[in-house]
Amino acid sequence: MAAIAELPFPKSKKGMQAFLGALNYYNRFIQDMAVYGAVLYQLKDDDFGQGGDLTAAKVAFAELKKRVADAPTLRHFDAAREVHVMLFANEWALSSTLLQPHEEKLHPVRFCGRVLKANELGYHPAEKEVLAFATSTEDLPYSSRRKDAPHLH
Repeated sequence: MAAIAELPFPKSKKGMQAFLGALNYYNRFIQDMAVYGAVLYQLKDDDFGQGGDLTAAKVAFAELKKRVADAPTLRHFDAAREVHVMLFANEWALSSTLLQPHEEKLHPVRFCGRVLKANELGYHPAEKEVLAFATSTEDLPYSSRRKDAPHLH
């Protein structure tokens, strides 16, 4: 993790793709990775040339490095415990966090997120949040899904 924190901002699109590829494994451990990663995935070769504005990309890059270093320890999902879901959606990405109570505090058990597809970009914000919720439960093993609905936050 210390090595990632020391990485300089990439000088090319290929360098940025290598950085994002290295973080791909950590997607489920970094809250809102899709939100910050979307800014970086949209970069073009021209953005790295003279006159390219990399301000937002540099902020997203620094935030991702910080989040990798500060990533919380996820708890194991427990089907017997209550599930809380925090949703987030913006113009180009969505994310959700599944939380469960442990020691009287809510702890993350899973982070989910992705960039919106072209046909989803025009969705109403409420529809994007429903999509974020659906994405958050998609990959859970069938045996861990509960019959009672999670608490939305």
